[in-house]
Amino acid sequence: MSDGDVYTCGIAEIIATVRVQALSSQTKRPAVVVQGDMHASAVGKMTRSGELTLANPVYAVLGGTLGTGDITFPSSYRGIGGQPSQLVGMDETLKPTEKNGFSIIDVMPDNMKFTMFLWRPPQLITEIDTMKPALVYEVPRKT
Repeated sequence: MSDGDVYTCGIAEIIATVRVQALSSQTKRPAVVVQGDMHASAVGKMTRSGELTLANPVYAVLGGTLGTGDITFPSSYRGIGGQPSQLVGMDETLKPTEKNGFSIIDVMPDNMKFTMFLWRPPQLITEIDTMKPALVYEVPRKT
C-alpha cells in the first residue's frame, strides 16, 4: 500500500463518518439506509461508527437479492459469511443471511415497516407463492 492509498482510505473513512454522523443528527425523522445488491438480507441498528457514538441510531436494512445462485454468494468464494465491520456498533435484528429475498416497505405516518421474505434452494420454487415473512421490522417515526 502506498502513501496515496493510505491518504485515500483515510479520506474515505472521514467522509463515511461525517455521513453517518449527519444521518444520526436528524431530529425530525429516523435515519434509515436501505441497501440492495449486497447478496444478503439483514437488519440492524448502528449505534457507533469507529470512536463516534451516534446521537440517534442509524437503521440499516439490506433488502435482499432477487436472484443469486450459490456460486455468487460471498461465502462461496470467501469461506466466510457477511458481518458488520468490527469498527461499527451494530444491534443486529437479522444477521446477514445469504438467501434470495425481497422486502416490502410500508411507509406510514407513524413508522416504516419492512416485511422481508427469504428463499434459497433446495427449497422448492413453488414455496415462493405461499411463503411467510422471515421478519417484520418496524422503525418508529420520531416525535
